[in-house]
Formats: sequence, C-alpha cells, structure tokens
Amino acid sequence: MAEIDVIVIGGGAAGLMTSRELVRKGKTVCLLEARDRVGGRINTVYDSPVSEHIEMGAEFVHGNLEATMQLLKEGNIGYHRMGGTSWHYRGGALKREQHFVEGWDLLEEKLTELQEDMSIDDFLERWFSGDEYNGLRNSVRGFAVGYDTADPARASAIALREEWMSEDGQVTYRLNNGYGEMIEYLLHECEEGDFELLLNNAVTEIHCQEGRVTIFTENEESYLAKQVIVTVPMGVLQAGKIKFVPEIPEYNGAMQDMGYGSIIKLLFVFREAFWETLANEYGNMKELSFLLSDQEIPTWWTQYPRRSTVLTGWLGGPKAALLKHASDESVEELGLQSLANIFGMSMEVLRALLVTSEVANWNAEPFTLGSYGYATTETEKARKVLAMPVQGTIYFAGEAMYGGKEMGTVEAALKSGIEVAQKIK
Repeated sequence: MAEIDVIVIGGGAAGLMTSRELVRKGKTVCLLEARDRVGGRINTVYDSPVSEHIEMGAEFVHGNLEATMQLLKEGNIGYHRMGGTSWHYRGGALKREQHFVEGWDLLEEKLTELQEDMSIDDFLERWFSGDEYNGLRNSVRGFAVGYDTADPARASAIALREEWMSEDGQVTYRLNNGYGEMIEYLLHECEEGDFELLLNNAVTEIHCQEGRVTIFTENEESYLAKQVIVTVPMGVLQAGKIKFVPEIPEYNGAMQDMGYGSIIKLLFVFREAFWETLANEYGNMKELSFLLSDQEIPTWWTQYPRRSTVLTGWLGGPKAALLKHASDESVEELGLQSLANIFGMSMEVLRALLVTSEVANWNAEPFTLGSYGYATTETEKARKVLAMPVQGTIYFAGEAMYGGKEMGTVEAALKSGIEVAQKIK
C-alpha cells in the first residue's frame, strides 16, 4: 500500500479547502468522505421539481467575508444581496421590525460593559431579571438559539457580543446558483493536483505514531499517510464516532468543552406566495425576507429578492435536539401550525396551498449529528488544545475550530482549512 502525504477526513468546505491548499503545495492528498457526495453541511439540490435549486444546509453568506469572497471571485461565482423586510410575530401581533432582538440598544449597552465572560442565561439573569424585561430575555434567547443554534445555558456572552455587533453581519448574501457551485469549484481545484477522492468511506479509527498514521474505515479498508487532518463536524467527534489509538484524553476533554448546536430545516413549497398579498397597518409583505415568531417553528424566510413560492422554516438549539428522532410528518405538522398561527390562516387552507415539503433534520444525520459550532465559556481554552497537532501527525480543522467571530459559518470552515494547510510542512 502506497503511503500518502496527507489524508483529509471529511469532504465539506473545510476538507475541500484544506485539500486544495495542500495539492497546491505539491502534496499527495487522499480525501475520505463518509457520504456519497462532497459538501458536508452544504447540500444544494438541483433540478428539483419545484425550483432551480434548494439549499438543504448552508444558505447564506453573512457579510463581506474575505475567504468566501476571494473564492467566489476566483471561480466567477455569482451572488446577490438579500435585502427585503423583517417581520416579527409575538403575542398574536404581526409587526414589521428590523431589529431581531427586542430592546437591542439597552442589550448592546450592557454587553459592551461586560468584562468577565459568562453564559447568555447568566448574563440575562444578572442584568435583565425583572418582569419588565421578559420580552428582551425571550428575544435574546431566541436569537441565540435561532441564529447560533446555541444552548443559552452554555453560550458565551462575550463571544456572541463580538458576533452580533459585527458591522459586516448586517449584510447577507446568497449565491445565485447555490453553495453547491462553490463546492464543485473547490473539488475541481483539488483535482488539478495529486488528489484522490474516496466516497462512502466512513472513518472509524485513527492509529497514530509520530510521522505515521493508519486510517481504518467501515469498509474494512486501511490507508497509510504521514499526516492526517480531521475536518468532520464537532458533533461527530464529541460522540466518539472516530476512535483514536492511542487515546488522547486532553483532546477528548477539549472537544466536549466546545459548543455544538442542533438544527432542523424545513422547506415548504406553496402554489403561490400567499404572504405577498398580506398587509396591515405596518405595511405589506411583498418584500418579506425574514420572519421571527414565538411559535414552535420560530424562524422563517423567503427567497427574496428572487421570486419564489418557497418558505423556509428553522428550528435551532435545545428544542431542535429534542426532535432528533421525530418523523418528517410530525415536523411538517409543527411547521404548518406555526404558519397558520402567524398568518391567521386555517390548517386546511395551508395544506391546500402546499405543493411539497422537505425536512432536513441534521441532528439525525449520522455524519453530522447537529448544526455547527458556537462558543461556550470554555471554548477559547479548548480550541487552543485542539489547535496543537497530536505528535505532529494529527491536525483538526473545521468551522468550530476557527477562532474569529465567523465561527460556525462556511467562512470559518474555509479559513480553518487554509490555516491548517499552512501548518503542514
């Protein structure tokens, strides 16, 4: 069996970017991917019966992000700004509001004053415990759960402050042809070098000694390399799906200190964009972009400015984790009931308008087991441990490993891949 320079485990954005950077350095690279496709938590479905493409996973570019924008420029990949209007449904009222968090100015003031890190729950209890702040507490927790898919009892207040107050975060883009186009470009770039992609190869064990690693897969295959870069989702590592021989207790402990969320994404395709005909004293909804609510499926968005009859639902955090084993039918029912309440429509009318639906329960997906990383109060220390290679042989990369405010995003995955590839000599 020929020895490879570097084995990369996981064919998502981080794994592909790492592989591209390594083949550019002249390394021989073998990419092992557990699924029958590359992309990981990016999963763009093309030529669906109802749309040119739909995003089952990652969908947005959250700001003018260096690595992402550079890649889109290189690949001549088109993108557009979202724009549109944001609406909130709370206490039976549907209102047009730009701020996702009630009492944002006061929240910003107290977050800015924060010197010692604590969880979001502890922060709210310290500064906003009174009944007059019920709305603020609910919306802050809702945003932490919805945007970051985080558990407010563990999520770092300082890390979320840095993320939420980012000026760039106010601009959101979509790729014209979906994230899948970027993934295909990265794969093509990898194939320009000494690169091999092996799909349907779930790694089960990594046996390591300094300067040499043996990888075992579910297919009872084994692969030799000088070094390995592990880019699988943090949830897979936390669940112990990959065994390290010898064990690395310090690293295992650090993995458990990292935050990793839960998510369920729903895509409803209706016969018509019925929300565009709705209006109240706050205006019409022809340019509806985001809709936040206090319902079971709390967050919704349209494809604006692209004309579409698709509504996407989003449930993150601990409540999503409880639905890990829920049937698609039961999740669809929760989504329809939520929309019926928000828009004041009957379930019967909504069902008659519904053409088809898709449910992406990423918690139940065995090679993902959740959504993406978020910072806990222990994450900074844990990340420093995981950033150190094991015997100069095992490296970790991925969106959860990135130390910037973009943690949890495709941008973080790309940058982490670049950073780790630079460490390989």
